[in-house]
Amino acid sequence: MYLIRPLRLIAVPIMIVFMAGCATPESSKKVDVIKFCERNTCSTLTDSTSRTELLSKIFQLLKQNENKDVELFEADPSTRIQKVKGISVLIMGGPIKEFAKGTSVKFTQVSSKDEEKLQIKCKVLPKFSFLKIQTVYLPGDGVFSIEGNDIQLNFSNVASWMVVGTALWGTKWRIDFMDFDKKIFGAYYEIGGGGPMCWGGGEGYMYVKFQ
Repeated sequence: MYLIRPLRLIAVPIMIVFMAGCATPESSKKVDVIKFCERNTCSTLTDSTSRTELLSKIFQLLKQNENKDVELFEADPSTRIQKVKGISVLIMGGPIKEFAKGTSVKFTQVSSKDEEKLQIKCKVLPKFSFLKIQTVYLPGDGVFSIEGNDIQLNFSNVASWMVVGTALWGTKWRIDFMDFDKKIFGAYYEIGGGGPMCWGGGEGYMYVKFQ
């Protein structure tokens, strides 16, 4: 079972120690089939599919969208039809229990792909709001990876809301659909984490729209 494990950050100059302690379980929906489309033709990922070619296509799309807002939409996993713009996770901020909404992510510092490890390293900057107030995020280290029949993006970020509620959040995408013509991905997402004044998380399915 996948867990976003408790993490500790120590800010030595100001002697602040906080725990990001909300574990998010793996989604109950397993990715059994990965579908990808290009030049108006769709295929499923099989043992004979070239992973290096697929990694190159993902890398190209990321480079084309470097420093641009990539939009997120809650979607139906069976049809991949958009429900609403943005994804939501339940957060407990002090005494306030409310959904935080994420509308986009930004990929920066997209480095060269590693064809041996089948990985692409980059920085990821999510855009979330809580109680309609923008959350301040620091860009976090992200890794796109292909391992067998599993395609993932994992990243973590330090975030703060109105200077309070500083916390560490872990995010995982498990991608099951890629359309390189329309520049869209479908993915199950898992988000979890927290700090001394807030914690929470959630999971679901989203439609990722590149520019």
